[in-house]
Amino acid sequence: MNEESHLVLLAHEYGHHVQRLSGILRASAERADESAESSPASLRVTRRKELQAECFAGMFVARAVEDGLLDRRRGVRLVETPGSAKMADTHGSPANQRRWRKAGFREGSTSACATWTASNDAVRRARAHPTRPAGPGRFGPPARACRLPGDTRRRRLLFVRNQ
Repeated sequence: MNEESHLVLLAHEYGHHVQRLSGILRASAERADESAESSPASLRVTRRKELQAECFAGMFVARAVEDGLLDRRRGVRLVETPGSAKMADTHGSPANQRRWRKAGFREGSTSACATWTASNDAVRRARAHPTRPAGPGRFGPPARACRLPGDTRRRRLLFVRNQ
């Protein structure tokens, strides 16, 4: 694994950390438990969670560029890195992994990471040419606002329990 792969992996795992702090991981686990482990419904929940972590990874890279920790060219190269086809069932197609990472990098806002309200095509495990659905952030309707634990500012949470 090269240095860039390590950075993308670290950014993705940071995305899961954000999901844990905000309660998204717990809520997605509850939703996945409603279905058999490898059922299509359970895999869709897992892909939405993993692709949201990719989007948060793009935001992580954007912030590193903004703070001067990475130069812009390298940051763009990191978000352009193709995803893994080996994990497409759980992490979405390589094209969708890259698409969500680029959305987080480009938009720099959690509202760009609304995988929970995105169309099924936007979170598919395999799709040669993903479409860009209409709506705020181009990925679906806006998410509801809430407070993250320990945060005094309002943030946009990208999980809708009753969907």
